[in-house]
Amino acid sequence: MCRRRRLLLASVVLLLAGADPARALLVGGFGPNGESGLDNGFLFNLGSGGQVQDLDAFVAVGGLDLNGPAAGTAAQLSIDPLPAALAFDFSAALYGSGGILLTYELENVSGAAVDDLVFLSFLDAEVVETTNTFFNEHAEVSGSAAPGQGHEVDEPGFVFGDLFANLLSGALDDSNALPSGSPDDVAMALSFAFPTLAPGARARIDVLISEAGESLSGIVLTQLDPDNPTTITYSGRARLIPEPATATLLGLAWAWLMVGRRDRRRCV
Repeated sequence: MCRRRRLLLASVVLLLAGADPARALLVGGFGPNGESGLDNGFLFNLGSGGQVQDLDAFVAVGGLDLNGPAAGTAAQLSIDPLPAALAFDFSAALYGSGGILLTYELENVSGAAVDDLVFLSFLDAEVVETTNTFFNEHAEVSGSAAPGQGHEVDEPGFVFGDLFANLLSGALDDSNALPSGSPDDVAMALSFAFPTLAPGARARIDVLISEAGESLSGIVLTQLDPDNPTTITYSGRARLIPEPATATLLGLAWAWLMVGRRDRRRCV
């Protein structure tokens, strides 16, 4: 069973700050549900003068309103609780030469299936806002979506974008509203859908934020500033970890298959 972590991830801060003084990636910590960035009270620097304004996650479950009177139905994890059926866990670790890997797990701790579960990750970062504003950036989308994966790039909703509204609704529109030639304030989101989460099963989501061009499989979102060499890549992957009983049966079936293969070889 996953345990909800209530302490800041001070170990990540020490690793990032102490492992290599030349690294520009510096994370001052995370809140209990993985939130970070200036809007959440944490330093998160990227590249040459870049910083994360907001890093947050959202969870939607079919048929449930998880955020009360707020718009939409998805829980914003920095402020909204999850339903009792779901346990949550978060961790972070260095990745490659300039990335940080964020890992989220949702476990069904109830006796009934949780249907239409969607996890959404939100990143609003600025590249050198203090010297050349925050609205001169654009984004590129590459790669191919994995099953159940969605994405969106837009202005975060302060002026014209609908990204934040779509996060609250639990459904991204798979578009890039800020390609090259249409610069503005870039914000990015990824989503991962799980049609059914059986009792005891876990949904595991990895999200990679990198200043070194690294990425995971599936869709890759890249944020660029024409006046600065810093690029931010943002990607993710997800998998379903079956309930213990199913995993045990699968293991037994695999062992039986291997025994059968050995027996057939002996009979040749």
